[in-house]
Amino acid sequence: LFVGIFRNWRISMGVLFSLATIVMYINTEKMASRNTPFLPEDLAMSGEAGGLASMINLERFLNMLFTISIIIIITIIVNKISKKIWHFKFSKRQKIAIFIPQIALILICAHFLNLHTLEIRNLSGKGTFIKVENLETSIDFTDQAYNYRTNGFILATISNLQTKTQKQPEGYSKEAVQKIVQKYQKIAEENNKNRKKLSDEKVNVVYVMSESFIDPKLGKHLYDYGNKEPIPYTQEIKKSQSSGWAASSEYGGGTANVEFEALTGLSNFFLNSIPYTSIVPANKDTPSIVKNFNENGYKTIAMHPYNRNMYRREVVYPNLGFQEYKSADGFKNNSKIDNSKYISDESAFNEVLAELKNSQKPEFIHLVTMQNHMPYEENAYSEHNFSVNAKNGANPENAKTVQAYLEGISRSDKAMKNFLSEIEKLNEKTIVVFWGDHWPGIYGEMFEKELNKNDIRRTPLFVYSNFEKEKKDLGTSSLI
Repeated sequence: LFVGIFRNWRISMGVLFSLATIVMYINTEKMASRNTPFLPEDLAMSGEAGGLASMINLERFLNMLFTISIIIIITIIVNKISKKIWHFKFSKRQKIAIFIPQIALILICAHFLNLHTLEIRNLSGKGTFIKVENLETSIDFTDQAYNYRTNGFILATISNLQTKTQKQPEGYSKEAVQKIVQKYQKIAEENNKNRKKLSDEKVNVVYVMSESFIDPKLGKHLYDYGNKEPIPYTQEIKKSQSSGWAASSEYGGGTANVEFEALTGLSNFFLNSIPYTSIVPANKDTPSIVKNFNENGYKTIAMHPYNRNMYRREVVYPNLGFQEYKSADGFKNNSKIDNSKYISDESAFNEVLAELKNSQKPEFIHLVTMQNHMPYEENAYSEHNFSVNAKNGANPENAKTVQAYLEGISRSDKAMKNFLSEIEKLNEKTIVVFWGDHWPGIYGEMFEKELNKNDIRRTPLFVYSNFEKEKKDLGTSSLI
């Protein structure tokens, strides 16, 4: 393809290697933060590159630029030398002697690219651009990190380009599905006989999906932060209110996938895609809890203090049934803390409070926060209240990143305390459902080693109300 475009195989190789370097850089970034490789479906996010730019790792970005610069320089040198020497008449032996160093340079570039991408999938030297040890393949779409690590980037990417349709089960028909529905309707009716009748009273409901909010004690054996509790109020509220753990389907990112499951009750496991970019925009009939609130006379609002169209939310939210969507450009409360890149949780909570106080109708508000989004930079906050030490094989260089993260969630915890104290003062009955969307990607190198896999999928969950209600142990609850 490139030879046909440039009519020069040397320039074509340079362009190919440069593009491969960019793809490998994107893959490295995604693996470092989420333990998930760069997938073809991620190209749907290319229009949001500007919004993602603030989240990149500067060191790896500079490494990518350096690699591309080397490739460009070598390409220019080889091309100029070739143009000059081919004007002369050489013997066959001389031509071979000239041609071999050029091929050697290309192979060196390829080897350099492969070495540069050793950290692609698990940042521990196992991944390469293409696997050549054997021709056996093992495709597993439920574990893309394994898929790419086992098969190499090229084969795994090709496997993800295929359309994967679910096979029709044996005996499948409309009548068979109706029988299943009727079966569980009878079970539900039987179970509901002994349940208390739900009140018809309409209370405000606020969903708070807190960015990367976890209980850091679950990772304290890797990054010890001493005796000071980073989230004391959250720990306190979990003891007095219905609480437990939210089972997140993602790690280090994928907020929109978690959000999709929480709002629709549908699992993303079988979709093998980002529903917000590939499915919901084209389906206005997507079922959601939002539409249930609409049917009951609620005002429904989505709030997200960031780029309005990130994950195509500008299209997605109306299709899910939201009557209104407030993004960063519509927030009246938009202050940030110190050097943080994102609107603070305190500001986001104040935006919710202002809406609740001014509305004449019961409201369902869905807030997706941004304060604790990556990157976690040492200079983000002026006060440093935690000292972190790496233990049990954790990366010591990552301790400062964990420290910055702890500073962030500590401030989120304080903001939550102030928010709920204001909720308590409202005349209207209000319920707040709070959960963390996923773990931050800072524990990536220990993802499959020291951290319990169940722990790394658990985030704090509680249901708070400003009126008396029964306290329940929610255990570990799916968001579906």
